[in-house]
Parts: sequence; C-alpha cells; structure tokens
Amino acid sequence: MNRRLRLACAAVLVATIVGSVSSCGDASQKVADAVSNDDEKAQEALDDYRDEMTPLGEREEELLERYASVQGANYTTDRAMYRVVSTDLPEWVQLSDDFQQIEVEDDELADIHDVYIEATAARIRGFTLLLSGLENFDRRAIADANDAIGEGNQLVREWGQDMDEFVEDVEG
Repeated sequence: MNRRLRLACAAVLVATIVGSVSSCGDASQKVADAVSNDDEKAQEALDDYRDEMTPLGEREEELLERYASVQGANYTTDRAMYRVVSTDLPEWVQLSDDFQQIEVEDDELADIHDVYIEATAARIRGFTLLLSGLENFDRRAIADANDAIGEGNQLVREWGQDMDEFVEDVEG
C-alpha cells in the first residue's frame, strides 16, 4: 500500500508539473500575443503619424528655405529679412496649430511629438523677437531671436534622434 500511495503521489506530482508547464506556455503565449498586439498598435500609430507629418514637414521646409534665403551668408538687408519673416510668421503660427492638432495614439510617440511642438513654439518666439528687433533696431532682441530659433533647431534635432530610436524599436 505504501508503494501504491507513492505511485499515486508521483502521478499527481507529474500531472501538476505538466499542468504548470503548459500553463506557463499559455501565459508565455498570452504575453507574446500582447507584445505583438502592442507592436502592431505602435506600427499603426507610426504610420498614421508619418501620414500626418509629411505634408506639414513639406510646408515647414518651404518656410525654412525662405528664411535661409535672407539670413546668414544670404543676408542682404534688414528690410529683406523683415519682409520674409513678417510674411511667413502667420504661416508658422498656422503650422504650429496644425502640429498641435495631430492626435498621436502611442504614448511614447506622443511624447516625441511634443518635442516637435516645443521646437515650433521656440522658432515662432524667435521670429517674433526678430521682427521686434528689426523694427526697433534692437541688436539684443535680434541676438535673443537667434538664440530662440537655435533652440527650436536643437529641439528638432532631438526630435529626429528620438524618432530614429522609436522607428528602430517599432520596425527593427
């Protein structure tokens, strides 16, 4: 009887272990399915984000090219710079509004997008200071404007690095 009891206990133990292993397998599959589902959601969010950002990025590139045509090595006069910046500032404001209207479904991607919104705000702040500096012949305001525009450019670079990492995580 002692032997039968041991065999019965052994059978129960084996059944318990086998059941536990298969339960672990089920749990592992559930985790894998959840991760796969998260990956699909992140990919979909990334695709949607690209679709929304691409036309806005093209508009932004046009604005940056116009600004580049009157600053740095291309600078000719304060009047030419004023004309371009004052004409383009409302477009920058509209572009910023359009960036803010983008709804991002992935939390990490939303945080990255917020950096882009900050960058655009810094550039607008810079262009506004630049106009004031040009109107008032205030070189300090112009220097502050350049700092703000530079801050916006730096934030765009950070956004780009963050996007590269996000894309790598999502697309591999």
